[in-house]
Amino acid sequence: MKRFIFKNWFLALIPLVLIPLYANLFGIKLPQLPVYFNITTSLPIGFYTAIPSFGYRNGDIVAYHEPENIIFGQEHNWLPNTIAPDDIVLLKHIALPGTPFFIGEDGSFCVDGQYIGQVIMTTKDGTVLPHLPPGPYVVPEGKFLPYSRDALSYDGRNTGLVDMDRIVHRVVPLFTR
Repeated sequence: MKRFIFKNWFLALIPLVLIPLYANLFGIKLPQLPVYFNITTSLPIGFYTAIPSFGYRNGDIVAYHEPENIIFGQEHNWLPNTIAPDDIVLLKHIALPGTPFFIGEDGSFCVDGQYIGQVIMTTKDGTVLPHLPPGPYVVPEGKFLPYSRDALSYDGRNTGLVDMDRIVHRVVPLFTR
C-alpha cells in the first residue's frame, strides 16, 4: 500500500499566514488565542495554544494557575525565577470530579484505573517532596487532579487537588518535539 506523503508541507502554513493578513487588511477582528511555551518534561516541550472550551474531559490538557506550586518550583530551579509567579501557568492533563485515583504503598499512581507512574518522594539532590499518602481517592466536586505521564513530573500526586476555577484555558499542542 502506497502512503501519501505531503512533500510540500509548508503549503499547509499558507492559510495560517493569509487568513490573519486578509482579516487585518479588511479590518476584521480575529480572536486572540494565547500561546504557551512548555519548558518542562511534564508534556512534550514546545508550543501549546488555547482553544475555546465548552467543558472539559478527563485527560484534556489545561493551563492553570497555582502560585504556591510555582514558587516551590522556582525555589528548586524547575521553573524560571525571572518571571513573577502570578505570570506563570502550569500545563498538565486533568482528572475531573468523580474520577477515582489511587496511590499505592509502593508509590504507584493510577488515575481512573490506568497506571500513570510512580510518586516521586525525593529529588535527585535529596530534597524530600510533599506527596499524598497512599490510598484510594475520588476527585471531589469543584476540584481537578493535575497529572502527567512523565516519571519526574511534579503534579497532583505531590500537590494534591486544585480548584476548577484555577483553570485558565484548555490547550492543545501546536508545535512540540
